[in-house]
Amino acid sequence: MSQQILNGVSTVLSVCALTFFLVGCVGFSASFGTIEDVAWIKGEEGPTDVYFGLQKFYFTSSGNGATLNYNNCAFDFCDACKHDGRAAFGLLILATISAAVCSGLGGALAAGVGESLQIANAGVSFLSASFAIIGFGVFMGDCYKQIDDSDNVPFLSLEWGRGSIVVCTGLILMFLVVVLQIAAMIVGPSA
Repeated sequence: MSQQILNGVSTVLSVCALTFFLVGCVGFSASFGTIEDVAWIKGEEGPTDVYFGLQKFYFTSSGNGATLNYNNCAFDFCDACKHDGRAAFGLLILATISAAVCSGLGGALAAGVGESLQIANAGVSFLSASFAIIGFGVFMGDCYKQIDDSDNVPFLSLEWGRGSIVVCTGLILMFLVVVLQIAAMIVGPSA
C-alpha cells in the first residue's frame, strides 16, 4: 500500500473523528432537547429518565421534566460532574482542533505535497487521540462513578449515552490514524 493511499484513508478517518468530537462537544449544551439527544450518560428507572450532559442534566418523569445545572444543584455528584464536564469539553475542543489540523495535513500528504509533514501529522493525530481519551475518561470515569455511587439517585440504571459513544468512536478512529501514519512513515514516499 502506498504512502498516499495511507494518508488518504487517514484524512477520511480524521474528518470522521472531527465530526464525532463536534457531536460530543454539543453535550455541553444548555438546551434540554439537545441534552436528551446527545447525553453522555443516561439513567432510567420506570417512568423516570435522566440525561446527563457535560454542563447540565435533564430528567423526565411521567411527562414532566426539568433541567438542572451542575453549578446550582445540591446532589452529591454535581460538583464532580461540573468540573469533569468542563474539563472534558475543553479537552474535546483541543481534540477537535487537532483532528482538523490532522485532516488538513493528511489531505496535503495524500495529494503528494510536503512529505516532510509526515512526522508532524503522526504527532498531531496522537495529540488529538490523547486529548479525546483523557476528556472521555475524566467525565465517563469520575462523573459516571459519582452518579452511580450517589445516594440521591440510587434507583437509576445507568448506561453510556450517545455523546460518550460517538466520542469513544472518534478517539478509536484517531488512534487508527496514528497507526496509519506510522505505517505511512515506514512505507516511505513512492518513487
